[in-house]
Amino acid sequence: MDIGTDILEQYRQSIVEGDEESRVEIYREIGDLGIPGGTDILILGLSDTSSYVRSTVANILFEIADEKIVAEVLECLREESPTLRSLAMALLARLGLTALGRVEDYLTDDDSDVRIFAANIIAAGGHREAFAALKGALQDPEENVRYAAVEALGRIGDEEAIPLLVSVLSDEWARYPAIEALGLLKAGEAIPLLLEIYDEDEWIRNAVIEALGNIGVAEPVGFLIDRLEIGNEMLLHTTLAALAKIEQNSPTGAFDRLQEVGVDVNAIVHSALSVNNPDVRKSAIWTLGMIGSESDLPSLLEQLSDFDEEIRDISRTSVIKLGTRHIGALIRYLPQDDNLLKEMIEIFGEIQNREAIPPILVALENGSDIIRAAAARTLASFKDSSVVEQLISHLNDKSGHVRSASAQSLGDLRAVKATRQLFPLLEDEFVDVRESASEALGKIGTPEIITHVAPFLKHARMEVRQAAVQCLGIITDRRTDSFLMDALNNADRGVRRFAANAIGTRKIIKALKPLMSSLMDEDWQVRKSAASALGALRDQRSVEPLIASLKDENVWVRYATVKALGNIGGEKAGMALRKPLKQDLPPVRIVAMEALSKMKDPETIPLLTSMSEEPDLDVRKSATEILGRYMSSL
Repeated sequence: MDIGTDILEQYRQSIVEGDEESRVEIYREIGDLGIPGGTDILILGLSDTSSYVRSTVANILFEIADEKIVAEVLECLREESPTLRSLAMALLARLGLTALGRVEDYLTDDDSDVRIFAANIIAAGGHREAFAALKGALQDPEENVRYAAVEALGRIGDEEAIPLLVSVLSDEWARYPAIEALGLLKAGEAIPLLLEIYDEDEWIRNAVIEALGNIGVAEPVGFLIDRLEIGNEMLLHTTLAALAKIEQNSPTGAFDRLQEVGVDVNAIVHSALSVNNPDVRKSAIWTLGMIGSESDLPSLLEQLSDFDEEIRDISRTSVIKLGTRHIGALIRYLPQDDNLLKEMIEIFGEIQNREAIPPILVALENGSDIIRAAAARTLASFKDSSVVEQLISHLNDKSGHVRSASAQSLGDLRAVKATRQLFPLLEDEFVDVRESASEALGKIGTPEIITHVAPFLKHARMEVRQAAVQCLGIITDRRTDSFLMDALNNADRGVRRFAANAIGTRKIIKALKPLMSSLMDEDWQVRKSAASALGALRDQRSVEPLIASLKDENVWVRYATVKALGNIGGEKAGMALRKPLKQDLPPVRIVAMEALSKMKDPETIPLLTSMSEEPDLDVRKSATEILGRYMSSL
């Protein structure tokens, strides 16, 4: 068993034996190191029993995603676990254009479920670049795939799709999402056809009414009022919600006309809030948010504690809409329940009306730890310097959560006057507080901070030294360069590693020699980070030391070294890469192929061709893929 496999096995065992926090730290370390074999471990982390761990792993993958990671995450779409598939889909959607090309390929996969998932990912990402691929998917033989493709066309918001969607109205199975999509695209030109099919197909009437509301023009108001079905609860409330949306855009006095014909809109809407049908309730909640008065706020606030997540979400949206118009009334209705009060504080942050600052400050002083932390976080949303003093006072709060949230907000506000009170938090007992203080000081980034944080690099506690170097790495002032370079000689390997990463990110060229010395560090993780940083600097003077590192005992250092040489390029680097291409472990051989393909060396084609006959499956597969990309780029 090689040393690389040993290390990966140690990580796997530690994950099996570790608690939630330990597993998170292991996954973060794997992500920081960029170990290629570690990708498999991170992918498995998406199936962790802890939602906190799964979320952390997804964020790590998002940060380090490259083409290989995208390919592996895409294969998760074939897994039976709904949780793993959902996380993979959400991650791929977040990656956007980074993943889009590979996702589009999956629209023609042999598995119809995978094709559906691919369309859903494109829909979530909302990228117009996928228009052509989705257009092709409208011809898919599977109706569910066509359905998903139509939904995606609506979500990406490209008006070029409107004629296509109108034509899809003749497809019995894909008609419903086409109607929804036309509404989302505000396709006024589709209104005559929508009115026509309303009377033809009773199954799509609800969708047509919703689409007319989303289009939001006055043209169909008379049609909607004439067809108001008091006896059909679902259609009734969908129609009222549609009329409310239209009134917001094109006032026609629709609700006055309903009152004139004896329809008590207020009574109907309020009675719907207590029915069992969630769709009816959602329509009623939406209507109140659009046309309600301040007296309707208590009824909406009650819906925030519903068991149904969709009800809670639409209630929150409606409270924001109505509360924006009646901020004073919303403040008067502050609940006592901690969960609801926390949500209300966050809602105030979204509304961003400064009238809400005083009650949030009261919550910061008098609430539970959860409430005070939420209040501290939310205050930054107002971009108001008047809250700085009170936030500063809570940097000494007894609760670590409140200290962390206060530090975070002060950083977001770039509160220079908080600088001296933030320094002690670099020594706080809680990691979240140290990280928030480090980030806040980095965002503020004054010369005073550089001067006073630098001594923390020699602190007796390792975790304090790490917080200090993280802070200095965030500050863009070039005066931090020398301290980051000095940190390459720090007693703590974590500090040395972070310093090397920061230097590479910031491309501090004068750190070239210290980085070359770090290639001989006793810690393999530091050596790996130094090699990666040198690759980022792309200076030919580092080629010789990097070539020497091709003999490093650690496979991941050699991996980073090969990648660095590929980034730097040149004849000498190209010649040196041929040895690991033939003799090293599979991860190094694969990255060597990638590196050589970047250099456009005439010998690349025969080298890659020979690798396509290697006994190792991963090497053969990678050689074929890289050769294909290389040939298409010529």
